Amino acid sequence: MRNAFTLMIVFREAMPKKCLIFFVFAFTFNGIASAQGVDPATQIQQEAPQAIKTIASMIVASPDSILVESYYGGAKVKTPNNIYSVTKTITGLLIGQLITEGKIHSLDDRVSRYLPELFTGNKVHPSLRALTLRNLITMQSGLGWDLKKQLMELSHRVNNMPLVLRQPPRTIPGTTFNYDDANAHLLSMIITRLTRMNASTYASRTLFKSLGISAGFWGTDLKGNSIGGYSILMSSRDMLQIGRLILAKGKWKGQQLISEQFISEASSLSSPGGWPGMAGYGYLLWIDSLNGQKMIYGLGYGGQFIAIFPDLNQVVIITCRDGLALDGINIPKDFIRTTLLPWMSTIH
Repeated sequence: MRNAFTLMIVFREAMPKKCLIFFVFAFTFNGIASAQGVDPATQIQQEAPQAIKTIASMIVASPDSILVESYYGGAKVKTPNNIYSVTKTITGLLIGQLITEGKIHSLDDRVSRYLPELFTGNKVHPSLRALTLRNLITMQSGLGWDLKKQLMELSHRVNNMPLVLRQPPRTIPGTTFNYDDANAHLLSMIITRLTRMNASTYASRTLFKSLGISAGFWGTDLKGNSIGGYSILMSSRDMLQIGRLILAKGKWKGQQLISEQFISEASSLSSPGGWPGMAGYGYLLWIDSLNGQKMIYGLGYGGQFIAIFPDLNQVVIITCRDGLALDGINIPKDFIRTTLLPWMSTIH
């Protein structure tokens, strides 16, 4: 390929008197192999041309170092990515933070405890009266909202949760996985109720501030609730901070932002999962195994990934350009499996 691209590698080296000197080198690769073998960026060029057409950014990192960072198609370090349904993962982490702060007693609390106005009288279908936060965060609520319709309604900022709760559920709550944005949006409404600010503001003042994240846009419905299921714009490096927090089991710079128990449960199977990730599911996180390595990940439309590999102690961030990743789930997964993981395993 004639188009060269820049791969940024950050080296950190311990120096006398405990000083740290950072060397940042920008290398331009055009199919050149590194001294220790073919580097991941060159492998992309040689082995994954389909991935090159869709990927906008890629980061591989350990808890304290960026091992590989590259951008494509005009994307840059500070380019905001539409992370689509990776937003759900962040909504779930904010629920975990509220549990850690004691504002939520338990995921087994009924939703009606926090949003009673949606459950009074005949406003809710009888089968949904006992709906719990756990049902929502594991995508096992049984809610019958049509996915295409809900995307259209929320894109026009319409909050139709009262209507959704009046409809007969597709399945008995707590029994069957069914991917539905209504689950995450109800959780966002609970965040608004408990904090007296929407999820975007709450995150900016707490979790994002602690992580050094400066997320841009996060859409809202007409009542000001952040859309719980999608719509955050965030740079790849900010996505990395989310992945590192999960990898560190909720602890950041000595402070337990989210309880280790919550992160452990969130990263464990709560159901076999299904469409669209075609993997197991935890708390608004997908759980899979690639090349024998456990992968915990947030997944967004078109191939947006925050992937955590706990046994390798590494995080992978992949973003893809809009409209190019029709097979958005499989392309990044195959790329991670065939190109990144073999290399990541050698530096573990």
